[in-house]
Amino acid sequence: MKNYYILDFLVANTDYFAERVTISNPEIEDLIFEGTPLADKNFNIILKKHPGTVRNIIEHIYGFPIVSQTVADVLSEHCAGEIELFEVEVERKINQKYYFVNILNVLDDCIDDKQSVFELFKPDVLIFKSLDKLVLDTHKIHHNIFRIKSIRTEIVISEKLKQKLEGL
Repeated sequence: MKNYYILDFLVANTDYFAERVTISNPEIEDLIFEGTPLADKNFNIILKKHPGTVRNIIEHIYGFPIVSQTVADVLSEHCAGEIELFEVEVERKINQKYYFVNILNVLDDCIDDKQSVFELFKPDVLIFKSLDKLVLDTHKIHHNIFRIKSIRTEIVISEKLKQKLEGL
């Protein structure tokens, strides 16, 4: 059985948090969580200057992943064809490049609803009101990184990728 995890970087109160973010093309905001390829879209993302220590991930108000070159290298190696990387402009002194990670896999039918514990907003629509236990049908998953359509703000990663990222 394969194990999968919600990607969660620990961010301290003293870390850089981008309170002001500029996305040049408003259409991108609607596509970021959909798994839509963005390589043909013309856009840039600018993170405004703000105090704090810049780490391997930059938290910001939109919530999509912005990662360091170090993390991007690991993702490129283990998630080829599953992501797109777009350089982000950070308006402050930094020691490496940062990238927006566009996750291309959004899975619709990978939740084991017999073993998961949740409450839906509507019985016929898979939108969670609460989610106490998430169990995935791992036979339907063949990716190292993906989103789940019904909880698309979360990023799910394989155990192999989790171990690589924890080693940074």
